[in-house]
Parts: sequence; C-alpha cells; structure tokens
Amino acid sequence: RNLFIFFEGIKFALTRHTVFMVALTVFATFLCAKGVLDFSFDFSMSIVAVGTVFPLVFSVQASFSRREQALKALAQLKGTTFAVYLMFKTWDQSGDGRFVADADGILQKLLDDII
Repeated sequence: RNLFIFFEGIKFALTRHTVFMVALTVFATFLCAKGVLDFSFDFSMSIVAVGTVFPLVFSVQASFSRREQALKALAQLKGTTFAVYLMFKTWDQSGDGRFVADADGILQKLLDDII
C-alpha cells in the first residue's frame, strides 16, 4: 500500500514540464562545467545573505506577532465565555438550574467550534 502511494506520488510529480525543467537544468550545468565552456564568476555572498536572511527574519517576526495577537484574542474570548457562564450560574433565581444547563450546552458548543 505504501509503495503504491509512493509510485502514485512519483507519477504525479513527473509531468512533461517537470522533466523539461530538469533536463534544461542538467544541460545548463553541463555547459558551465570546466571541461566544456569553463564558465564561472565570483560574487559576494553578502548580497545573497542580505536578500534572503532579512526578509525571512521579518516574515517570521510578523507571523509570530500575528500568532500572539490571535492567542490574546482567543484568551479574551475564553475568559468572556467563562464569565457569561458564571453569570448564568450565580444569577439563577429559579433554583432548578435550567438556565445553567441551557447556557452550559450553548457555551460548550461555542468553545468546541472555536477550539
């Protein structure tokens, strides 16, 4: 079964476009080899580092900030939901717990849908 899934994945990945791009990459690498065209250049890696590392760091920092905001909002919603539940529980004047049971079911479904 796992072998079948593996071969299905390989069949899905090997399209004409993929095979063409791999062949083109191999051909370009062959042309740049020392024995063929001896094509090489020297460049500073600092340009690559600045161009890739800084945007990556800013992206991770922004996603962490969004995660923190979402967790704060979720905690606030959970606290408010618990406060509403306690309101129904402590303000029940009838004494039979009917409102508490209704509120408990509704609020539990709300929290299950959110989390």
